[in-house]
Amino acid sequence: VVDPEKADSSKGVLLMTTPSRNLNMVGSGSYLAYRSIDMSGIKEIEVLVQVSPRAGASGGTVEVHLDSPGGKLVGTSDAVVPKEIEFRRLMANNPQQSEAGANRRNSGTQPQPRHDFAARMRMSCIHAVIGLDQVQGDHDVYFVFKNPQAATNQILMQVVEIEFRQNVSKPRPIN
Repeated sequence: VVDPEKADSSKGVLLMTTPSRNLNMVGSGSYLAYRSIDMSGIKEIEVLVQVSPRAGASGGTVEVHLDSPGGKLVGTSDAVVPKEIEFRRLMANNPQQSEAGANRRNSGTQPQPRHDFAARMRMSCIHAVIGLDQVQGDHDVYFVFKNPQAATNQILMQVVEIEFRQNVSKPRPIN
């Protein structure tokens, strides 16, 4: 699993800090790149994204290229489309973190649970699973975000997490 904020190089990235951090890909052809990843045995990559109509996000596809943004194409996601997030449902089903029992004993009061924002973020994501052509050895891996209909400065999607997998998971719907 790699953190989108820790990409080795990027183009078209807008990092916004609100109550949480949002890494948005802006404009068709924007990308995140990671240097020298051993791709031997990697069969698929899951990219967790959000495409919020509230942010004006247009959606698009995620392409995986080797060694440059225009390098060999080894996989493409299905189209990821805008999806309204049902915040009330998320908050009702959201795992909560509670204070340590020692704090309860020391204070004599029951602390209020805190919402686990990382869990909430994952619950609201679209799981774009990209099957890969067979690749061997170390490569620079580029995730290129595309939507030819998007405006130059339009957000395509927010990237939450990228996971490289050696085993193919059960197919998941992209919705």
